[in-house]
Parts: sequence; C-alpha cells; structure tokens
Amino acid sequence: AGVTTGLYTVRVTLNVALEAEANNGPTNNTQATAQNLDPSFLSLGGAASRGAVVGATDTSSGNDFYAFTLAAGDTATLALRVPAGTPSLTLRDASGTLLALGATGATNVSRIVTDFTATVAGTYYAVVNNSSSGQIYTLVVTRNAEFDTEPNDTPAVARDVVSSQVAGEQRA
Repeated sequence: AGVTTGLYTVRVTLNVALEAEANNGPTNNTQATAQNLDPSFLSLGGAASRGAVVGATDTSSGNDFYAFTLAAGDTATLALRVPAGTPSLTLRDASGTLLALGATGATNVSRIVTDFTATVAGTYYAVVNNSSSGQIYTLVVTRNAEFDTEPNDTPAVARDVVSSQVAGEQRA
C-alpha cells in the first residue's frame, strides 16, 4: 500500500449526535424522514436522561425534524441554541399535532420548551427552523430532568423544579 502524507484535520464529537443531513447524509426535512435522537440519550441517573444533536439550519425546506420517545408521564425539556437569525422550536406528536412552541426569555438558549409532560407513550418530534440558513445549532432534549436556564442566580428569578419524580428521585 502507498503512503500518504500531508496535513489532516480530525474533529472528535462526544456525547452528541451530528445531524446526518449536515454531513452529507439523508435529509430530515419532514416528520417521515426525522433523524432519531434516541441513540444519543445518556443516563443522568435514575430515570433522567438527555439527548443532543448539533445541526445546521437548512436552505431548502427550512425545517429539521428529530424524533425521540417518551413514556406516558415522562417530562421533556427541549433547548435550542442558534447564534444568529430568528429560530423557532416546536414539539409535535406522532400525528403531527403541535403540542408546544419554544419560548424566549432565557439568556443561555434561543428557544426552550420546558417540562412538557407526555400523556401517552410514543414518538415525539422536535422541529427546528431558523430565518438564517447555514447556522450551526445545538438542540438538547432532557427526559425527566430539568434544564438550567439563565438568569436564575437569585431567589427572585429562581426556577421551579417540576420534572417527574421516579422512585422518589427528581433530577435537576
């Protein structure tokens, strides 16, 4: 075999999925082609876990769909961080019904859906969109755990911890 010399760049990504479409993989522009985030979930102890993906906002359809599962009674928080543009984050069920809209206000994320409680077990979909294409974003989904949003450094702006308790444990 021949020897190849030269300069190389290696990027190592740990504990997060990479959007397949942003890396020359299949598209995730519809609910039917959503990228499954379940393999990216890591245990946080007890019933709490978190999944994450790094993606790039689209120029074509505008929407990126991500699928994940919840059991009945599970809580989910979705946090989206995009450096520029006007992002949107929605949560949908398996039939495509809009369940929640990402809110603004936190200073450490662009949009957040906080403490959604699944009434039925099944597949749920996070949908990311942004007014500016080509922006690298991070989406974090927690199950049965809180996501720390800022500001919350004083009692006046403290957040309630309302994630589900499982076996007497509640994760924040």
